[in-house]
Formats: sequence, structure tokens, C-alpha cells
Amino acid sequence: MIISIVTPTLNASRYLCECIDSVSNNSCPGVEAEHIIVDGGSTDETLEMAHAKGVRVLTGKDSGIFDAINKGSFASSGVLLGFLGADDMLLEGALRAIAKEYGRGQPRWISGGIRWIDGRGNHLGSRSAPPHWMGHRMFASLDDGPCLAHLATYLTREFFEELGGFNLDFKVAGDYDLFARALCRCPYRRIPRALAAG
Repeated sequence: MIISIVTPTLNASRYLCECIDSVSNNSCPGVEAEHIIVDGGSTDETLEMAHAKGVRVLTGKDSGIFDAINKGSFASSGVLLGFLGADDMLLEGALRAIAKEYGRGQPRWISGGIRWIDGRGNHLGSRSAPPHWMGHRMFASLDDGPCLAHLATYLTREFFEELGGFNLDFKVAGDYDLFARALCRCPYRRIPRALAAG
């Protein structure tokens, strides 16, 4: 199966190679990673790095990070969609775990935990995978939108399209809005491990 990961970039050369390598290293038998870089006009070496790594690159002005992610997502070909910042990393075995969970009944979306790291990759702490009982009312009552982390949440491409992608009216909280709308339709499946670091 193909799992697509979309990374928006703008002058992201400092960490981009580590991000791309973390995705490509997650490909394994039965799981192919499709990594799409969506660049909003970088003036550093971001584009050269991305092309050298052989990932798919989309370029052009956008209306912010969620517009960029929408463009990459709607252009993707994977069964599942994930989102990773240029300074984030996919942890070893993450895509295998996601594919395995998807194989158990094909849930419409899946979420796991994350690991916090500093600029040198040092571990600063972690956030557990969201509890299996989280519903839209509970999610809305939590003031900082915890539990569901965008870098550790994967939706089927069909579900993402059904939701209409990210709502561009939410310049900062687009992920919160998307997950709230998703929760109104169906529960996610929980993976009890960290899937990404950021």
C-alpha cells in the first residue's frame, strides 16, 4: 500500500534532509512512502535538496501552511495521508505500524503519539497517543487541542476529501478544525506508540 506524507516548506533547508530521510527509511515490504514537498517560494537550498533526494516537489504561492498541505494532499496517490513539518521526523517503524493498524478493519483515520526533540535531536519528552474514548465534545472542551497531533495522525485520502481538506479560514488552528470535524463523523483508531518527532 502507498502512504502519502505531505510536507509544506519555506526556506527549510536546515532540517529537510533529515525529514526526507526519515520518511524514505520507513518504506518496507508492502508499504511504500510517497513524500510530497509543497514549497511556497524558498530562496535557500530547500528545492535543490528535495530534488536531490528524489521526492516529488510542488511549487507555487500559497495562502498559508494549510493551503500548501491541501495542495499536496489532493495531488497525492496514497491510500492514507499524513502531514509532517520540514523540521519533524517520522520514527522508525511508524509506517509499518500504521499500515498494520489500517489492515485491521480499514479505519478512516488513525492517530498515535509524538516525541518532542530539540534542534539536535535530543529527546525532550513525549505526548501519548490520544485515548480511544475521545469524542468531539471532549475534544472541543480541551483548551489547547491536545492528544491529536497532526504529525502523528493519518486519514484515508477518501475521508480527507469527504471532509474537504483543511478549512483555510483557520490560519492557525486548521488541524484542530479538521480533527473536530472528523470526530463528528467517526472515531479514530489509536496506535499506542510514538509515530513522529518534532
